[in-house]
Amino acid sequence: MRESAHVGVALPRGCDQIIAVLAIQWLGAAYVPISVEWPACRRSQVITLADIHFLIGDRTLGWPEEVDVLSVESEPVSDERPTPRVVSADSLAYLIFTSGSTGVPKGVAVSHGAAVNTIESVNRQHQINPQDTALALSALYFDLSVWDVFGVLSAGARLVLIPQQAQREAAIWLSLVQQHQVTVWNSVPALLEMMLLFNEQIFNEQDEQPPALPSLRVVMLSGDWIVPELPQRLRRFAPNAHCVAMGGATEAAIWSNYWIADTALTGWCSVPYGVPLPNQQFRIVNEQEEDCPDWVAGELWIGGQGVAQGYYGDSAGTEQQFILRDGQRWYRTGDTGRYRPDAIIEFLGRKDQQVKISGYRVELEEITLALKSYPSIEDVVAFVIQHNDRSVL
Repeated sequence: MRESAHVGVALPRGCDQIIAVLAIQWLGAAYVPISVEWPACRRSQVITLADIHFLIGDRTLGWPEEVDVLSVESEPVSDERPTPRVVSADSLAYLIFTSGSTGVPKGVAVSHGAAVNTIESVNRQHQINPQDTALALSALYFDLSVWDVFGVLSAGARLVLIPQQAQREAAIWLSLVQQHQVTVWNSVPALLEMMLLFNEQIFNEQDEQPPALPSLRVVMLSGDWIVPELPQRLRRFAPNAHCVAMGGATEAAIWSNYWIADTALTGWCSVPYGVPLPNQQFRIVNEQEEDCPDWVAGELWIGGQGVAQGYYGDSAGTEQQFILRDGQRWYRTGDTGRYRPDAIIEFLGRKDQQVKISGYRVELEEITLALKSYPSIEDVVAFVIQHNDRSVL
């Protein structure tokens, strides 16, 4: 295998998956996660786009003929331990594919330097240490898993793996947290919501106190809106946990900003986006690429050491989203936000969810969050219709 080769990892959750990723990095290659649950056409598409010629996975799933598939059950070709290859900070660490607006997935190419910058910043911020234990909740093809693997293990901490068949079972997550005294939780808000709901149902259905989670000390949430009530609900079951809202993009090495969500929020529709992580920057710009003043919404740009190399094999997409301004590279997120006078960033949603009503710009996601803040409303859909030649919300 040549250095910097792209190697597919198509294994179910478990030790073999983690070992495969570490082995690929040991050899100086880049890993490309491929879900065993994807249809064959999607797997073949990613293999072609990522220029994969070598893959670790199950031969019975069916793969393109040009791909050399290594099964984990195969006999070792040698008893000798290969020498680790030294790579530079600019070398490719991994390719993670995200959905593309054209229907063709985009392979985000992230360097070792970009990933390490984020991982070291987060580990320092939360004092991740060998006494910690984290639960691997995210699939390998979701970039939160990058911290699960490399952030946790590089700190000498333990990583508890969830079986493939239990990836959506909140009861099993709860059992694992209690059994292994998990101290760090890292997931999208919906997964924490599932586990809290499971606890609340136990409390409602039984007279006894629901299982407490005293071992949790850090809960990192990212990838979606975080309603202000969620940290308060968490505190009921995990009184020792600090809830941290993390934000960013796959194109900027996992996370670029954070907010400690331990205090009650009033007047907010969601937990704030927060402030940049070390060595990362944000700009909020208007359509003329001018910096927006406080309270004025604009597009979020991410800069600094976490910015990805681009979209592999897609020069047009890279040139459009990864731009150079005044000697610095920026990633145009397509998200909208605004600065408050205290320098805190407020996330407002996607640009493509922005509509105009009577000449005013309206964020549909902001409307839905405001309506969902009412206790009797569980979910909301906001959209625009045409009535008497007017746009009506």
